[in-house]
Amino acid sequence: MQALRRLSFLAPLALCAAASAQSPLHSFGANELDGALRAGGPGWSAKLAASGVVVHPLLGARAAHVQHLALALESVERGAAKRRYDRSVAPVLDGQRITYVRGPELVEWYEPRADGLEQSFVLASRPAGDGDLVVRLAFETSLAAPTTAAWSERIELRHAGERALAVSAVLGIDAAGRTCAGDLRASAGALELRLPAAFVDSASYPLVLDPLYGPGGPLAAGGDAAAPALARHPLLDQYLAAWQVDLALDTAEIRAQRLDASGALLGSLVTVDAASQIYSAAPAVGFERDKAYFVVAYQQGPLFAGPFDIATRSVSGLGGVSAELALASTTANELAPCIGSEAASGQGDASLVLWNQVGNGIKGARVVPNAAGVPTLGGAITIPGTAGDDDQPALARTGGSAGLFLATWRAPGGVAVDALRATLIRRDGIVLTNPLVISVPGINASTPAVDGYPANAASARWLVAAAITEQAPSTDHDVRAWSLQWNGTALSIATGPVAVENGVNDDEIEPAVLWMGAKAFVAWSDESSGISYDAYFKGVDPNTCVVCESATALATGGGLHRSIALAGELPVGGGAASALGLAVWEQIDAVLPFDGDIWSRAITATSDSGSTQSLGGGCGGGGVNDVEANPSIGTGAFAFYLSGADPSSPLALLNITAPGAGVPIGCGACVWEPFFITQLRPLVAGSTSFPLAIPCDPTAVGIQLVTQWTVVLTSTTPCPLGANISLSDRLLITLGS
Repeated sequence: MQALRRLSFLAPLALCAAASAQSPLHSFGANELDGALRAGGPGWSAKLAASGVVVHPLLGARAAHVQHLALALESVERGAAKRRYDRSVAPVLDGQRITYVRGPELVEWYEPRADGLEQSFVLASRPAGDGDLVVRLAFETSLAAPTTAAWSERIELRHAGERALAVSAVLGIDAAGRTCAGDLRASAGALELRLPAAFVDSASYPLVLDPLYGPGGPLAAGGDAAAPALARHPLLDQYLAAWQVDLALDTAEIRAQRLDASGALLGSLVTVDAASQIYSAAPAVGFERDKAYFVVAYQQGPLFAGPFDIATRSVSGLGGVSAELALASTTANELAPCIGSEAASGQGDASLVLWNQVGNGIKGARVVPNAAGVPTLGGAITIPGTAGDDDQPALARTGGSAGLFLATWRAPGGVAVDALRATLIRRDGIVLTNPLVISVPGINASTPAVDGYPANAASARWLVAAAITEQAPSTDHDVRAWSLQWNGTALSIATGPVAVENGVNDDEIEPAVLWMGAKAFVAWSDESSGISYDAYFKGVDPNTCVVCESATALATGGGLHRSIALAGELPVGGGAASALGLAVWEQIDAVLPFDGDIWSRAITATSDSGSTQSLGGGCGGGGVNDVEANPSIGTGAFAFYLSGADPSSPLALLNITAPGAGVPIGCGACVWEPFFITQLRPLVAGSTSFPLAIPCDPTAVGIQLVTQWTVVLTSTTPCPLGANISLSDRLLITLGS
């Protein structure tokens, strides 16, 4: 095979603020969207159709309008011999390769890469004619092209004097692996790629002409990315991160990337929404639980300043994108969508979407997937008591197994303080309460975040965090939290406000919340100097709001780290053992033109620093004493566990005591701990457990317990003090952080 290689748009990658972080922005891929083929990568976007290929650099605020380079194959030439090609062939997407079959003699294909869109022309046999091989493409661009028609190794296209796209040197590779450098030129509406005649005559065929298109120049982040959002699908066991990329002031796309449970990239980049002179922004991500789909809502309008409508699409677990569903398309300006998704199986997979309709408060709708996972409108959600200036809506990630979604938003107070409001929405879209006012006397509150997992419709809790202003004359903010409760009839504040982070004359903004059962995470952006902000998170007891660990840095240095989004395992049964989560955030350069990039980092609920040690003393059919999950504070799925006991025994008694609380009793081969706190459990085939969530209480770190199981009606009597009674070994448990 021989290749003419490579026409490239090159994008330098951004440096990572933390070694373990990854950037979804630096993924790349192709997918079908609204009947067209889209491709994208760091710093570039492309649309491929029968009419040709259009590539856009991501210039963000550098450009008032989206810029482009349009290419279409015209001919393959050698001397006087010329084979022309029309634009009647539609491209086909197969995996990540987009192919135009021009005929038995020529195939043209494209593949997205991190550094651009790779293009190949595969010639099955030696073209007719003599002389150099020239592949000619129609060439049209809004960027500044070279003024000379000389052959060269590289062509640069500029906007406002800055490199926007680069076309690199051409390289030929034949079927035997031999290579030969070619060159290229742009003139008179054409881009020509050339290989020397000697190589074409001696090459082994088929011959591939393989250019690459991508961005060029000093774009440290490969473009302007912003507003990340995140959700984890409980059945797919994967995340979807979504964000916007700005091509110009009048055009932005929504992109997404799937990640596995550890945060590693899955598959390729997905273009969720893209259209010329349409500004799609501020995505929110949810999921359809019983289907292998995510849901992405976003705002879209003609300019970066709006006015905007709200729309949504679904994204499959393999990266396919559905048709668009318009949720709000009035003449008003609709902003800032947020999503809460159904967590329980068999409940219809509906998601609730809220947004701010400027001048009319908070609006909403249910989004119900059809059998193919495509979103359909399930009815409007009417929020009673919302005022015209209400904004900044936030929804809990799910309604838990009870199907109760807590919604919060900011209620500007004019001359009074800006308070928060909250209400409870049932999974069918019915609002259960009038707005509850959450406020701090004399202090403004803003940018609320909320999460929870109500397992019981008659008793539930949520954690709400917000930024509040410090006392005048300071204009800085602190982060505080509230615990809200529902008793089946009324919503109220159980605890709060409690300070999560409150450095004096230190600005802490834009909190995010992730409820993981016995622990919740609160993340925020923290001022470091000037316009530079770092990203941090802390573990918080979700019921008391008490901080149970010191701050952990997500990212520090390198600009403004903001717009943090969190997602993780759903806390079914109180919280997953060693629950995994993921954080994504935007990093804005601290220098002009303030480009943005998106980063991610995996987080875990516990450090697994707790320990267990067998103290012996077991006998007969008493089995093995153990625990499920590491015994660390904030572990919601912790349980005491017995296995290998006499299978004929129906019951076991768990005894929980403290070291030295009593003198152990020697009994034959057994050592029996005196009873202190006991719990009777049924045995099934010699096994049982007793779940007990460990609160996220820092004063509990280092506490020790001793446990032992007494198994009754066993087939042996190893201890003469009790007929047909056997004992497990004793287990020393030390609680960790």
